[in-house]
Amino acid sequence: MFRKLFLSCMVLVLAVSLFASGTTEASSSSTSENGKTTLTYVTFLNPSDPAPRSVAQNELIANFERDNPDIDVEVQVLGWADIGPRLIRSVAAGNPPDVTRIASDSLAQQYAAKTLMDLTPFIEKTESDIEAYKNDFVLDYNLDTDNGVKRAIWIDNRAVMLYYNKAHLAEIGLTEPPKTWEEIGQAAQKLSEKGHIGFAIGLSFAGSGNGFVEWFKPAIWSAGGDLLDENGNAAFNGPAGVKAMQMLYDFVYKYNCIPEEILTTDVDGIFQGFVSGRVSMLCFANHRFTTAQEALGAENVGIAPLPSFDGNEPGEAHVTGWMLAIPEGSAHPEEAWRFINYMTSTEGNVINAEVGGELATRKSAFEDEYFKTDPVGIEMTNWRDYINEYGRMPQFPEDYLRLQEILCNAAQKIVFEQAPIQETLDAAAAEYDSGR
Repeated sequence: MFRKLFLSCMVLVLAVSLFASGTTEASSSSTSENGKTTLTYVTFLNPSDPAPRSVAQNELIANFERDNPDIDVEVQVLGWADIGPRLIRSVAAGNPPDVTRIASDSLAQQYAAKTLMDLTPFIEKTESDIEAYKNDFVLDYNLDTDNGVKRAIWIDNRAVMLYYNKAHLAEIGLTEPPKTWEEIGQAAQKLSEKGHIGFAIGLSFAGSGNGFVEWFKPAIWSAGGDLLDENGNAAFNGPAGVKAMQMLYDFVYKYNCIPEEILTTDVDGIFQGFVSGRVSMLCFANHRFTTAQEALGAENVGIAPLPSFDGNEPGEAHVTGWMLAIPEGSAHPEEAWRFINYMTSTEGNVINAEVGGELATRKSAFEDEYFKTDPVGIEMTNWRDYINEYGRMPQFPEDYLRLQEILCNAAQKIVFEQAPIQETLDAAAAEYDSGR
């Protein structure tokens, strides 16, 4: 069970200027009046939020400040979708933060903009056994490098999985979740007839379009295709993309299981539908599993590998997550590395998992008793195994936001206007390729 935390002596300062104007950038770090280094840290987790991930972040920062009495950490909060664009602007303006969270799907964009420092010198000075350090990460250490240069370290891993309401499924006689997309539609139709929203996919581009894309990527993979080809050109208009879009169309018109109120919302909206008890099933990353359990009761919330089209094996796991990085121009890079090194340490991983419900990124963290004895910890070990066997890092081009907007627009036309699938996808592919 999560530890009850009481952090009475923690000093966290929110950067009010970030909220005063949509164009205000994160301020650079400084030395405070007490002689300590003030380290600015950009995150989407608000210290005043009682949610598990924010509570875990508070504990980690308190531990770091306790062990590093020469440093104060100033937390600057941005919306999660704003962090990447703001980072590019703040580096260009010469006033970046010292440390920033960065989403894995925006790495290519940051690499192209040259916003992130090379972490290799810091790692080499810190680690006595570099290979042991590299081999301790759940995901391939070189998977997310900038042509071999390490510029960010994972603070959490996550995979899109199938959330389901066990009580709802029991109403239609199911004790296990569906294993194919067709079975999802059939079950969702029955659930909708019971007064629930059987399945949820949101087509809004708010939230970077993830309400749609977090379903579409695994769906197109399970149909044997991909969003882009090896040259970065559109491939989503091939047979696999058509098959996936036809499944979306069938969810709406054949199985009548996704109402318009859900279709027009975003990734956070469909999750809120689930934790409110209205939505029965959705595809969502596993980092909010504990939040769902707290809302609905642990006995009512299930999470499972994604379905596939044939059901012979689970669908491939869409693996993403957040990383920590030092922006170019950081005023205190040495102190920033000390902070990152602790936040992503084995100890930090265990706290982030046990308190925050985040999936650990370090293999050594899974040696902790929490992952062997606690029900959620054991569940996390299953998530790690799913990622190891079926995990797949999607292609994230520099213009991934544009790609996702084009895909959302195509899905909206297919669903709301009943536009021809192949023709609509061909037009979307041409639009994407013409802008590269």
